[in-house]
Amino acid sequence: MSKHKKAWLAAAILLVAGIVAAGYFYFRPAYRTPAELVSLLPTSDAVVGYADIETLRRAGILKRFEESKALEDPDYRIFVKETGLDYERDLDAIAIASIPDQLFAALRGRFDWARLNQYATRHGGSCHNSYCRVPGGASGRWLSFLPVRPDVMGLAVSRDASAAYSLLPRHDAPAPAVPDYPVWLSLPHRALENPAALPAAGQIFAKAMSGANQVTLGINGELAPGGSLNLTLHLKAQCPSPQKARELETQLTQVTAFLKALTKQEKQKAPAGGLAEMLAGGTFTQVKNETRGRWRIPSGLIESLSE
Repeated sequence: MSKHKKAWLAAAILLVAGIVAAGYFYFRPAYRTPAELVSLLPTSDAVVGYADIETLRRAGILKRFEESKALEDPDYRIFVKETGLDYERDLDAIAIASIPDQLFAALRGRFDWARLNQYATRHGGSCHNSYCRVPGGASGRWLSFLPVRPDVMGLAVSRDASAAYSLLPRHDAPAPAVPDYPVWLSLPHRALENPAALPAAGQIFAKAMSGANQVTLGINGELAPGGSLNLTLHLKAQCPSPQKARELETQLTQVTAFLKALTKQEKQKAPAGGLAEMLAGGTFTQVKNETRGRWRIPSGLIESLSE
């Protein structure tokens, strides 16, 4: 082959490669929707959650947590100082998936990748081709992260130092169906069978719902006149049959009546606006294979969480 033909062939190859790269850049998902962000996660048999941080920020909800004890944690303060990443200011959305001993997250926002890389190496980790991993010390787990896009981070906490690679886009994966709430949590049957980490009142409800295939909890709300925030917690429990859904509705109604009576007896001992008081105000309906519930979230409960 002549030098002239070789040059033309090389130019053609570069042109095709450029078109493919440009197509990938312009047509790959922007991960602007909850479904696109969740599609990055391993969701099989996982506890999956999502929070629209930008919406919460506009509603003024995040300001209630700015001075919380969690944000006063020295490790968190060091992380913010060294990386410049502050969730209240820089994140717009986060999707998480939790499976036993592993946590995965897809975050959309504004990231200073150079400072994040420096943080990893400064704390005993390493970065290669934008993939970073940091040892977790006594836990034996690794924090690993990588840029999916400049404004999207894939992050994993696992004993596998390469776990974040599983968050790379899967182009053949369909966008999952997700709840239409700014904040939601989806619990598989596995999580309902082991509610020991929940408060006592929450454990009662979890045990009642242990026969459901999947439970989704979502929060929405609005600002009332005067600046107060009215939030509602929604429940959707997918059951094996309409009969099971009716049975669950009956169980939840009975549990609520019991908690309501208990709350009246102990009202002088328990603080107003607590979890027990909220759960005692639930209402339930059954629609085909689904049991649905609603609870108004007391403002006192929100304030206690932000302390």
